[in-house]
Amino acid sequence: MEKDSLGGSKYLLLIVDEASGCMKGFCLRAKSESEDCI
Repeated sequence: MEKDSLGGSKYLLLIVDEASGCMKGFCLRAKSESEDCI
């Protein structure tokens, strides 16, 4: 994302399960927060 969101997020993490097609998205303030989402 080019600009911060209202909540201060800069990054979007999208996780896709290829078998079921299920998708889950997370808005992150820092890339280091991705560890907590997985």
